[in-house]
Amino acid sequence: MPPLMSCDEVRAEIRQRTASRIESFRKPALIRIWDKNWDNGTGTWKPMAIIIGALAGDFEEKLNDTGEGVLGLLGNHPICDWLIEEVGESEDVHITVDTATWRWHGKADTITEEQDEDGLESVTIRFLHGHEHAKKNVCFSNPFFPAIFQTPKYYNWVGSAATGLGIMMFLNLLRRYAPNWEVGANIFHPAEWTLNLNPADWPQVVNPRGLGLADTSMWTVITTRFGNYHDVAMPILKDAGLQLVSERWLPGDPQPCPEFFTLVRPTLVWSLRDVSGVRGPTGTPLDGLLRLVGSVAMDGINEIVEVAAPGTDPEEYSLPGWFGSKPEAPWVSWRS
Repeated sequence: MPPLMSCDEVRAEIRQRTASRIESFRKPALIRIWDKNWDNGTGTWKPMAIIIGALAGDFEEKLNDTGEGVLGLLGNHPICDWLIEEVGESEDVHITVDTATWRWHGKADTITEEQDEDGLESVTIRFLHGHEHAKKNVCFSNPFFPAIFQTPKYYNWVGSAATGLGIMMFLNLLRRYAPNWEVGANIFHPAEWTLNLNPADWPQVVNPRGLGLADTSMWTVITTRFGNYHDVAMPILKDAGLQLVSERWLPGDPQPCPEFFTLVRPTLVWSLRDVSGVRGPTGTPLDGLLRLVGSVAMDGINEIVEVAAPGTDPEEYSLPGWFGSKPEAPWVSWRS
């Protein structure tokens, strides 16, 4: 066991960490432009360009929605010829913006070439955040059958919201990228993935961590027939206090869930995070059922919900001199 640090040593360590953190925040962002195949035509995962000397850059991230990004370049920037002359109208242009704390990623929506009154040429690229893919993912009534033959006529799920949304996303990605996969008994058990499935080459994957038996999110009812994933998920995300996160994994990054699969190519990774701040007493999906009691009308479409009454405060809250907040019953909560 290392010796205890003195107060001066602790203070010096804290100051050093603070200075290092501030220095990392001041470093310019790493902006990379990628072509449709993420390989610069070389067969290796290499960007088309690393942007230095941009005229402007503004990238926003929204909770459960598509943020926008804008990148302005001088007209004589080396990447502009490729953007204007070589990229086809239907080709994708990707971007990743790395800062000290997070990575923004998206795809070009418009590329505009302009010239001001002084003759200065510039190129402005507008990007849409990777969340936009959720608005393009169609949720089939039955992802295992072709579109011409869909039975049952509605996709239905009753249970924990995060697991339900994760399964719905996974099944419709499976339909697109691995339609001949043999379904396992439990898609959230690592053994099922290693035996029957390898999504390492999929452009999009779902991170299974925190789903299944570990999911304590509010229970819900999911019903859809060819709705886009964003529209189906939005009211559920809001009611359950969940965040749909889309992250761009690049070779060299830590693996998001190596016990399930090992990514090898730039991949869009979806995950669902419970940001409600509510934790139940059991740490199982039963906690979500305690939070919300739902009943479904006879037609299997309409949902009737009743919010479960809050329980009693933990005993510690009434003890004089006790400080803290219990995770299962936070002292302060904000309700929408």
